[in-house]
Amino acid sequence: MPFGQSKPNDPTERLVQAYKLTDNRHTRLQILSLFVNIFSKSQLQEILPGISKRQIDEARRHADLRGPGKLPSPPEIRRMRLEATKTDHFLDFISSSSLLQDVSYGTKSLKLDSGDKLLVPMAIRTVIPSRIIKQYQSFCESVEFKPYSDRTLFRILDACSASKQVTLKVLDYITTEGVEALDKLKSNVTLLQDNGVDVICANEITQDLKACKRY
Repeated sequence: MPFGQSKPNDPTERLVQAYKLTDNRHTRLQILSLFVNIFSKSQLQEILPGISKRQIDEARRHADLRGPGKLPSPPEIRRMRLEATKTDHFLDFISSSSLLQDVSYGTKSLKLDSGDKLLVPMAIRTVIPSRIIKQYQSFCESVEFKPYSDRTLFRILDACSASKQVTLKVLDYITTEGVEALDKLKSNVTLLQDNGVDVICANEITQDLKACKRY
């Protein structure tokens, strides 16, 4: 029968149903490649509402290059090996207090290879990445140490979790608002104590508020 003149038969109908039941793109491509060359594009769009011409072309190309029903090529994964000495040297540099500052308004969860999790304070990077790398390269020249390439250093910086310092005015504003709120809560505790709240309970709350203010 000429290409594009076929009608779905029982085996093809089962493949169509299997195609509709899966949401995985690679599995759909694999199933579609089994019958994509039996029908025309317009017929396939009637049989499979919503399918695009690009998906049909991709399935036909897959059938021609790899074979109908064959597994799609797995995505290529590229890994870059890093030298421990160079990596530690750079991490020590970017972790210095002149480039990284802890902040008192949050923490992040750090997952270790063992599966354990550590809570670490949020940090703000006070210098833009390009300037950090220039400073690091100058430092390496002074100590006669051969660093990674610029591209690798940028990748390491991207992988290291740290917020960028946008504006200290915003942080100062947040800090001020927080202190004012704690002072107001402390005044409310005093007011409650004057109206009969237990003294011991009021003192405990006041101490907790002082601790929060120090943090």
